[in-house]
Amino acid sequence: MDWDDNHVHHFIARWHEQDIYAAIEEMIATITPSSAGRLLNELAAHLQQESTDLNSMVILVHAGIQFCLANSIILKTEDPQTAAHLRQQAAELAGRLASATWPGWNSPDLIIHDTHLLFGMEAARLYLRLSQENQQEPALAARAQWLLAAHCMAHLQWQQAHQHFQQAATLAVTPQYVDFCNAYAAMCMLLTDPYNSQYRLEWSTAHHTLMQHENGEEVLRQTITAYNVFLSLQAQQPTN
Repeated sequence: MDWDDNHVHHFIARWHEQDIYAAIEEMIATITPSSAGRLLNELAAHLQQESTDLNSMVILVHAGIQFCLANSIILKTEDPQTAAHLRQQAAELAGRLASATWPGWNSPDLIIHDTHLLFGMEAARLYLRLSQENQQEPALAARAQWLLAAHCMAHLQWQQAHQHFQQAATLAVTPQYVDFCNAYAAMCMLLTDPYNSQYRLEWSTAHHTLMQHENGEEVLRQTITAYNVFLSLQAQQPTN
């Protein structure tokens, strides 16, 4: 059975009428686990694009990850290919949730609460673990390190974030992504001491380097946006 937009809306309606697990039960009774994993990612993408309510996405992705991981264990021996596919779907769900719950994008209509940050951090940790299993996609490991670093920033853990951004840079497969990761590493150091002249120089140099790449102006704009977000969050913290 192929799933289209009508099925997506039917799934959401069933969810709202009963609960998310009833909707997933109906889904997996109708299609294969592999297709169910793909549909869960399509539904998560739909919620991310159509709604500013992160609660619904967190609920769906949490249930979807559990479904994909549990079935990957069940099918590991009898159908290793499907099991591997389900773990990839779980990784995609985790990466999507980690990105959606990161305040550094400064999405104007999105309210990110502390609970969302907790789910986002765990999703980032899972995404890193699953990316390390997938040796066929080395670029995923760099993105996973970046997402975990980003969530360390969301918890104002600058040193940990700096370390993960550096690891992301060493794993990156393109010069542009190396410079992108290094820019965020420089950002973390500047946030530890905004008046440090060496850190300010490294931050300025990172700006110049990013601008040399395709879409550099857009990437730099988002990088500066993230810096301002975390500078503001840091300023709101109580002092001892």
